[in-house]
Amino acid sequence: MTAMPTLVPAPDSALLEAVIEQAPTPLWVIAPQGHVQLVNRAAVTLLGYHHRGELLGRPSHGTLHDTRPDGSRYPQEHCPIVGRPGSGPRNGTEWFTTRSGRPVPVVWMARSLGPTGATLLSFEDAGHRGTGGPGNERQAARRADTHEIRTRARVRDELFQQVHQHFRDPQFGVAQLARANHLSVRSVQVLFAEVGRTPGDEIRSARLDFARQLLERGASVRSACHDSGFNDQGTFARAFRRRFGESPSGFAGKRS
Repeated sequence: MTAMPTLVPAPDSALLEAVIEQAPTPLWVIAPQGHVQLVNRAAVTLLGYHHRGELLGRPSHGTLHDTRPDGSRYPQEHCPIVGRPGSGPRNGTEWFTTRSGRPVPVVWMARSLGPTGATLLSFEDAGHRGTGGPGNERQAARRADTHEIRTRARVRDELFQQVHQHFRDPQFGVAQLARANHLSVRSVQVLFAEVGRTPGDEIRSARLDFARQLLERGASVRSACHDSGFNDQGTFARAFRRRFGESPSGFAGKRS
């Protein structure tokens, strides 16, 4: 293994390593080349490893989440932690993978460590925030399952909100929704399917409901079509008829 780059001149590097090791929050340092340079006991424990030697020198992104929870590949360039370096702090939620392959929902924050190009990453299990202790393994497993369900529900709620914020953009679709949330299209589809919906149907439904409101207010069929996010009137008319049982012009005519 090649020698790891020095973060800061000694003895500051040793001091930084000591501070990181004593921190109760899972921490690790990502070298400019993308590998794990420092890691503390809290991070080792959370991810189910036995000792730091199993993590040091490994690719950070590949170790944390080279695949998404649905098994699809998670390209490093899509990762906001190491794929989009910046001088300012950044944070978010992600799914990390334990040593055994179990996905864990986490809340994370990353910041650059000065001119060295290294990144300090802190994270914690989003499901265990404020639970007050480990408990026995069976109870912990039940808590983890419950929190994973709650976390998935929260992500799904955010996706629904984004649909209703952006549906009027004709370029907005399932791929754009997935990309904005660092998810695969399949992951988004699975989250919607868990409540008997599809993301495409949700976007279309939001557009049709809005178009109907516009028509009720006296808008023309053409403006209702384009202002609600449809690209062409033919597609709009067919979707409107399937949803409401009549054409947009027929619906508008009853209210003129």
